[in-house]
Amino acid sequence: MDRDPYVHPLLGVLPRERRGALGFGLVSLNEDACVCEAGEELDRVFFILGGSARLVHRDASSGVRMVMDTASAGDAVGLELGDGPGISRFDVLADAGFGAVVLPMDDVRGLLNECPEFTRAVLALVEKKRSMFLDRLLAAKELDVSRVVFDPALVERFPPQYLLNKRVLPLAFQAGLATIAAASQDLGGIEADMQRYLTAQRVMAYRISPKQFDRVYMEQVQKKGGPGRMDDQVAWYRHVKAKEYTLAFEVTSETKPDTDSKSDLDGAVIVGMFNKIVGEALDLGASDIHLEPNPGGLDVRYRLDGELLLRPERVQSAYAPAVVSRGKVLAGMDISERRRPQDGRMTVTYGRRVVDMRVSCVPTRFGEKMVLRILDPTTMLIELDQLVASRKVRDSVKGMLEQPCGVVLVAGPTGSGKTTTVYSLLMAKKNEYVNIMTIEDPIEYVLRGITQVQRNPHVGLDCPHAIRAFPRKDPDVIIVGETRDPETAKAALEAGLTGHLVISTVHANNVFATAYRLKEMGTEPFIIANSLIGVLSQRLLRRVCPNCAQTVQYHRRLIDPMELPGIPEPLGDFYLFSKGKGCIHCNHRGYRGRVAAYEVLRITDELKPLIASDVAFAELQRHAVRLGCYVSMREYAGILLNSATTTPEEVSRILFVENR
Repeated sequence: MDRDPYVHPLLGVLPRERRGALGFGLVSLNEDACVCEAGEELDRVFFILGGSARLVHRDASSGVRMVMDTASAGDAVGLELGDGPGISRFDVLADAGFGAVVLPMDDVRGLLNECPEFTRAVLALVEKKRSMFLDRLLAAKELDVSRVVFDPALVERFPPQYLLNKRVLPLAFQAGLATIAAASQDLGGIEADMQRYLTAQRVMAYRISPKQFDRVYMEQVQKKGGPGRMDDQVAWYRHVKAKEYTLAFEVTSETKPDTDSKSDLDGAVIVGMFNKIVGEALDLGASDIHLEPNPGGLDVRYRLDGELLLRPERVQSAYAPAVVSRGKVLAGMDISERRRPQDGRMTVTYGRRVVDMRVSCVPTRFGEKMVLRILDPTTMLIELDQLVASRKVRDSVKGMLEQPCGVVLVAGPTGSGKTTTVYSLLMAKKNEYVNIMTIEDPIEYVLRGITQVQRNPHVGLDCPHAIRAFPRKDPDVIIVGETRDPETAKAALEAGLTGHLVISTVHANNVFATAYRLKEMGTEPFIIANSLIGVLSQRLLRRVCPNCAQTVQYHRRLIDPMELPGIPEPLGDFYLFSKGKGCIHCNHRGYRGRVAAYEVLRITDELKPLIASDVAFAELQRHAVRLGCYVSMREYAGILLNSATTTPEEVSRILFVENR
């Protein structure tokens, strides 16, 4: 900064005889230091010699602060800010390198009265600024997030991962009102979050574009964070980036790899890349690995607790086809076939862990996409007592399994954990005195003592044919991987009528819709009523991370509409439930693992005539509640909340899906 005050264009016009009588002072300020505040009486003028300062307007209703102008070298702060005699209209914040000459206001007034050259220069500057301010104050009614001045102390009250997941930015907080900018349409639970982080009673949200959010998040959260505020979403990768993985693979597919081609793909670089991707997924506890081709290379995403996590480092374009081919070789696929979808399977040994992987690939515009489903017996083969939290539901399910014959169906959408529940029911029945046979596509886990059949429609071995062939093998229990067509539904229900216990899955929204789903497949209602002994419907919720769980207040406006039975009464206007703050153990998400929420319908003699008839959906539910043979998902969700297993946000999500 030049320390000569007369290099400033306003002061440079002063006559030499007036310069010696002025009481100049020089000032240098750090970034974000306050030059003056809105409403402050101005007793001096800052003639800027170096750097710049931001003139910030605060909205009276929301508290949002927006930059109206930037004063740089050659400007003066204190002349154009009048909102009355000597009162600042704006907060003025210094930028890096700010330096100015400071002159008392009395000396400036004297110069205005005595020096015409100085007066003309000042009036020209003031008129230019006044017209600009009026235009920008009118435009401030529509939020331009790029001009918002963020309060670092306010931003630091939120975990970076929360802001990134919710796609929200805190703008201001005053008088109980939290003002946010949101790039997401899904703001479920936002009021509870603002109450938790800020004790806010109301929320005002401005919509911004995803590009605006990404840019501002990078500037305000990532770049200003430093070591203590690093981007938590990629923090996990910093710990494993330099780690080398040693894995052993075994092809378990019936199709053996092309050994001639395999030698070309065993380069150390490709092997290392593929091992690292799989090893990272196993370390993270991911359920799936997505290898997605695009023009810039191969994106890698891991599915954790139902959500996809992007690996920060992509596979370069030059290596992308070879990495996918490496997976095809290990899964026993044909690497020369790139035009048709393929499926394969492999076994991976990582230290003492042995997991199966189900591999599938499909051709896309930019190459083959591959998905590897990780099948870990330690997390999937769960005892029924551990899987079901409610004693009432557990006893009801065990009662179904004690029946000598009939059909038990597990309903839910794709990815809701139906297979895990079926295997848990299977393990509850498995012993040396019971003959269990399964027809699956694919076989998820190879279990000793159980006869497992792989569906193969190419040779005519589909589910209906297998089910009809099983009775000649003297089975006690028949497991059908999925009831997806009328032929399978009819065969499974008929097997239940002929002295076998049949367990299967079906795509249906809830337990009552299951019977109607079977009717839509063309199955006779009286067969459904007489063979069905029970239905479970389920959804998956994320578990609260036990390492960072804390008690949080939720306003009753958020909880009461869910009508959850059995939860404790609120303390005043607030309920107390558990929620994860976010830590290194859960990748700063607040959740670790998932848990199933169930609803159960046990078919009684009183319900069978109703199922066989065309009774309305609501009427069937009313009778089930009256008979006490139905446990709703709301009741089960209340149990999970009371045990601090999940959060109201997760419960609200599944109940919304249930009622949609």
